[in-house]
Amino acid sequence: MRITGGEFKNLRINAPEDIRPTQDSVRLAIFNVIGERIENANFIDLFAGSGAVGIEALSRGAEKIVFVDSSVKVIKEIKSNIKIIDSSDLYKDRIIIINKKFSQVELQDLFISEQQNILFADPPYNKGYVKALLEKLAGFNKSENDIFIIEHSKHEDISEGKHYKFGDTMLTFL
Repeated sequence: MRITGGEFKNLRINAPEDIRPTQDSVRLAIFNVIGERIENANFIDLFAGSGAVGIEALSRGAEKIVFVDSSVKVIKEIKSNIKIIDSSDLYKDRIIIINKKFSQVELQDLFISEQQNILFADPPYNKGYVKALLEKLAGFNKSENDIFIIEHSKHEDISEGKHYKFGDTMLTFL
């Protein structure tokens, strides 16, 4: 898997075998829609997997990246991928890694910027996480600058937001 844009463009990173990484075309679409709003933003990569989307956000100018995943194995892979792009620890103060189950995550603790917060969530498909995430987001006091992006299966219906389809994958921007 490779980073598709920004400072780390074309660098290859690894993905754990048992996850479904976000496709290059989907990552390109995310950052095309976000555009310049990524610059200096706080980017939250929830259900982070390989960390590719968060690393891509850093590559494209995000100020802080918060990776959240429940798997110890996945967290190790994220740390390994960060070493690929940042072997000299230049970005260590801009990266936060949280090993927690989604049910234990308090969203308000992740939104650390008063300027621009972007939440990207890519939960396992068709397992009920999208519904639980929407319930958490409904109770969240979103500012007008905050962007919520959910990658989900086309079989998981989200009525609100702007939708983009990529085969079986949907991106919903809220």
